[in-house]
Amino acid sequence: MANIFSIAQSALVAAQAGINTTGQNIANAATPGYSRQSVQQVAIMPDSIMGYANNGSGVQVASVQRAYNSFLVDNKVSAQATSSQLQTQFDQIQQINNMLSDPDAGLSPAMQEFFNGLHNLSSAPSDEPAREALLTTADALTSRFNDLQYRLKSFGKGINDQITTSVDDINNIAEQISVLNSVIGQAQTAANGKPVNDLLDARDKLVDDLSKQVKANVVRQDDRYDVYIANGQPLVVNGAIYKLYSVQSASDASQLDVAYGSNDAQATITPNNLGGGALRGLLDFRSGDLAKAENALTDIMKAFAQSMNDQNAQGFTADGNPGGDFFAISADGSSISLNLTNNSQIAAASSNNPVRSGDNGNILKMIDLQTKPVMNGGTISFQTAYAKMVNQIGSKTRELELSSTSADNITKQADAAIQNVSGVNLDEEAANLLKYQQAYQAAGKVIQTSQKLFDSLLAVN
Repeated sequence: MANIFSIAQSALVAAQAGINTTGQNIANAATPGYSRQSVQQVAIMPDSIMGYANNGSGVQVASVQRAYNSFLVDNKVSAQATSSQLQTQFDQIQQINNMLSDPDAGLSPAMQEFFNGLHNLSSAPSDEPAREALLTTADALTSRFNDLQYRLKSFGKGINDQITTSVDDINNIAEQISVLNSVIGQAQTAANGKPVNDLLDARDKLVDDLSKQVKANVVRQDDRYDVYIANGQPLVVNGAIYKLYSVQSASDASQLDVAYGSNDAQATITPNNLGGGALRGLLDFRSGDLAKAENALTDIMKAFAQSMNDQNAQGFTADGNPGGDFFAISADGSSISLNLTNNSQIAAASSNNPVRSGDNGNILKMIDLQTKPVMNGGTISFQTAYAKMVNQIGSKTRELELSSTSADNITKQADAAIQNVSGVNLDEEAANLLKYQQAYQAAGKVIQTSQKLFDSLLAVN
């Protein structure tokens, strides 16, 4: 009787473990990073084999395993890093694209208004309202140039903030992984080597979060994870944590770079050495598309202002004097301003004969500058250069949109592959719940039967 009772009791315990595990799966079906768990049962071998009657001692729960595939997880982590990098670049460049191509707030409308003002003045070179209107459009154009320059510079400052946040996130995640390494090791030792699934899932979730910021390579060492960033620099190794730092750039004091090392000794990390993630996306955007846009806009602004200055100097004012600079260019080249203080300084005439009030020869030459090749060694006009810049930004925006969408799809596919292995299927869990419930009830029946048999034996005696 003792044997059948203990067998039934072990079945009851195993069924209870199955019910608990199934309940845990159902409760966490929508929990990010949760891996489906299952009870691993093994038969209890008898102490000795002594003939037909000795046929086993019941069942025991060997462990509760999580459904996990390290190969699929590593694929997802790598895909996530690439996707985050491209998405970050796309998000940034899309803002520039929207700003430069805006039909109302972009440069083209303001530039066209300025040349419209020149056309109007060419019809009546001595007309005071036309002269005043030209100065108004010229001032508005300088404001538009300067506003675009300021907004591009603001992108750089915003990227500094994002770099700092990303570096802080990476360091915080690294610290949490290190803590979990220690906790998992202690917990599994206390559990005689049995897996502590929820803690393992939490650590994998941290690695997934880390891959959104930087490409992470994981080396699994017994109970711990050693984590390296893409260039091989250790981040978490055997209990030690190595930090990243946001530091002032040696080449541009207004920018922050990423460094690796200690408070006393730091070495700058290039974007390529980060491998991927949002942090690389920020650095690549800043040194690539943002820098190109800033440089191109500065070149166009200076070419426009200088060509107008040169042409105004070739003409004569209403007083018969040679024209001066139409625009003032700042010493650092980040901005321009209207240099003329009154409309009489507009050198509309091509001669210094004050009697020829209808002389519009120099104004016509200013109008020609709209399409005249004055940039890149006289090969392209500033208006065409601006259109080319906008088109290049637009093309790169579209390219990054497609690339980020593709990378996101790959990440989703990698995640789907993980879910096929590790995800919770509620229909399956409902079936498991019924199975374990029936097993629990059956084990209870066995216990009742063994008790009746035992009572019958007592009655015989």
